[in-house]
Amino acid sequence: MRVLISGSTGLLGTYLRKIAPPEAEVIGTYYSRPFSGGVKLDLMSSMQTADLLCEVKPDVIIHTAGEGSVDKVERAPNIYYPLNVLAPLRLAHLAQQFGCQQFVHLSSNAVFGKANPPYREFDERLPVNEYGRQKSLVDGLLQEKEIAERLTIIRPILLFGWESDGGRKNWVTQCLGKWERGETVRAVTDVVTQPLYARDCADFIWHCVQEQHTGIYHVAGKSVVNFHEFTQEIASVFGYDEALLEEARLDDFPMLCPRPRRCWYGMERAIVRGCIPRVLREGLEEMKGEKDGIR
Repeated sequence: MRVLISGSTGLLGTYLRKIAPPEAEVIGTYYSRPFSGGVKLDLMSSMQTADLLCEVKPDVIIHTAGEGSVDKVERAPNIYYPLNVLAPLRLAHLAQQFGCQQFVHLSSNAVFGKANPPYREFDERLPVNEYGRQKSLVDGLLQEKEIAERLTIIRPILLFGWESDGGRKNWVTQCLGKWERGETVRAVTDVVTQPLYARDCADFIWHCVQEQHTGIYHVAGKSVVNFHEFTQEIASVFGYDEALLEEARLDDFPMLCPRPRRCWYGMERAIVRGCIPRVLREGLEEMKGEKDGIR
């Protein structure tokens, strides 16, 4: 089984590469951060993308590439629209054209935010920021394309784990970096979420590929916590003094773009397909134990 993974140097892409099953021949792509065995790909180039698919002839494409910073996208939506919207649509079209058996697209909980959780897969998508609007648009358009029968959409919440060298920090590694420098972390109490260890998300994606599960799946951890509670667990697991943690409110950060204040999932569909949500502490402890092994 030949599997093409776009965005292989991102957080999820890194875990997908590292825990790939033995039967998967992985072709990982990157844009600006080379890695051993990786293939450089500019997803903005239709010709380059088509040439790569023609050469590789993947059975499965797992598309994780894109700009994931909600604040960057909010500030410059037109700059990131081609990467976050046009690129996945083009890739899905090429996947259909080249006869791929499955197209896995990484979406986001950011497609929700204006209604009341828990959110389920077919609830109305009402995003509160531009990143969510772009993700929501792609989710809808992909389901109208010919590839729809072979389409798997994964919507994780707040991924955490060890990013590859030079990768974008997630909340856990941001906190650890600040504490290592002796800095205080301010964490909000009025944003409630459901953090997900990136390895668990990657594991479920590989399960969907092996079993050819299609459709939309909400994937998250088992624990529903606010950011302050999340950060307390990080400090506890990694052995930092909670004196380096301060409570805050989202309104204390006026430069941040709008975010869903309450977002968690109903995961019945994913659980039926084999997803096993874990409590937050379990994910953090496993992350701590693998620090030198995932990069």
